[in-house]
Amino acid sequence: MLNLLRNKIIHPFLFGVFPILFLSARNITQMRLGEITVPLIAAICITIVLSIIISRLIKEPRKSGLVISLFLLFLYSYGHLLGINSRFYFRIDGTKIGPDINVFILWIVLLSISLFFTIRSRRDLAILTRLANSTAVLLVTIQIFLIGQTVIFRSEVELHNDIAINSDIPGELPDIYHIILDGYGRQDILRQIYNVDNSALLDKLTRRGFIIADSSNCNYYATQQSLTSLFNLDYLQSFDILSPQARDCIQMESLLSKNRVFKHLARYGYKTVAFTSGYYMTDLKKVDYYYTPGMAFSEFQNIVLNTTPIPFISRSGKSQYELHRERINYILKKLPHLNNIHYPKMVFAHVICPHPPFVFGEHGEPVQVDRPFYKGDGSLYIEHGGTKEEYIAGYSEQIKYISKRIIKTIDEIIANSDRPPIIILQGDHGPASDANWENLAETNVKERYGILNAYYLPGQNKDIIYSSITPVNSYRVIFNHYFSTNFELLADESYFNLMSQPYAFVEITGELVGTKEDQ
Repeated sequence: MLNLLRNKIIHPFLFGVFPILFLSARNITQMRLGEITVPLIAAICITIVLSIIISRLIKEPRKSGLVISLFLLFLYSYGHLLGINSRFYFRIDGTKIGPDINVFILWIVLLSISLFFTIRSRRDLAILTRLANSTAVLLVTIQIFLIGQTVIFRSEVELHNDIAINSDIPGELPDIYHIILDGYGRQDILRQIYNVDNSALLDKLTRRGFIIADSSNCNYYATQQSLTSLFNLDYLQSFDILSPQARDCIQMESLLSKNRVFKHLARYGYKTVAFTSGYYMTDLKKVDYYYTPGMAFSEFQNIVLNTTPIPFISRSGKSQYELHRERINYILKKLPHLNNIHYPKMVFAHVICPHPPFVFGEHGEPVQVDRPFYKGDGSLYIEHGGTKEEYIAGYSEQIKYISKRIIKTIDEIIANSDRPPIIILQGDHGPASDANWENLAETNVKERYGILNAYYLPGQNKDIIYSSITPVNSYRVIFNHYFSTNFELLADESYFNLMSQPYAFVEITGELVGTKEDQ
């Protein structure tokens, strides 16, 4: 390593961090800058180890430097090569060989050939080394500039908490459990598109005292907009701090982490509780109690890993799919066992299920596809190697599992509570077997917007929840009836936005109107 630096061979270190910076630049509007710290440190450590090993094998510094850079560039090219060949299958003696094996073999062959010719080269490598240094500096500089363009203008946003507090509320305050089952659709949609009958779940919820809003739609197309609106009791368009021209989603993350619901309940002595979700937007780590099962990759770390062959090589250990599966089961198991937290508490759990990736069969058995781990749905699911048929089959199996599993969790929450809790069970949006993130005309909005929406409200008249209530009104109703606020209910509306334009909304409420039979 010292020989490389002494001879001004800096390109291995720059090429080692370039892919991290490149991915960060492409995803910076969906992540905090601090998420690149661990991948950058890992990349630098890998480069140092390679430098020590290869410098001892190849005594010529310029040649060893080029070998290191070549290996690093190949290391981070694997995922891109797999993406190009994501649907390339063949069979040997009836055994299906997936693209992961095909691409890995191709990757090894190309890497070996490239390294062989580089090591055997007898040319003067001084010019090539200078070119590699210059290219690496230029590439890294461009990524830093692109990242800086967003980060330098990034500002934390927060809403003023203007909800009046009532000090004369009678009785003891109930615990509140808000469980988001990501992508859980409405009953009529599930039956029509997925041939799934979840009436058993709805009947069990009803028997336990839940009120089912069976004509409910979500307010927004995606999780981040939906939950930010939900926990701030208003439509995002009403927040002047969110410009329709803005592209940085971190503003929504700030609004969700410092939301009005948590702030208001804190004034009554509530402790806030959250779980790791695997999605940066809903990993609310600044709560009073934050629970995680241990090792878990962040969304950006999964993206970085998927550009390398590491997930394929490490399949004998815990895969990304298995870690995701463990996270979901951990939340469902831990939710009823929070008795160590002093009453009252506000518990938020975002469970990425039945949303992709599809890691459960109908009975909870593990499922793992032969593609890189990815959480996207709709057109993004297709772009990453999936098909509509696979989506419908995978979603159908996974929703059957979560429908059975969530009842056990709810029963245990109620049984372990000293006094009846408030429980909200919702989908943040519906499924997306037929949806395009950048084209409304190619999106089945009735599938995407119809959601599960159920409320357990002890001591309240069931009439306070109407069948078409949308999430933006959830806490307006709850605060009015449990905390004596005077919120007016908002019109139940739904909006679409392009992924590339997170705050430019188009109202689609009219397209969702109709009886459930029509839908």
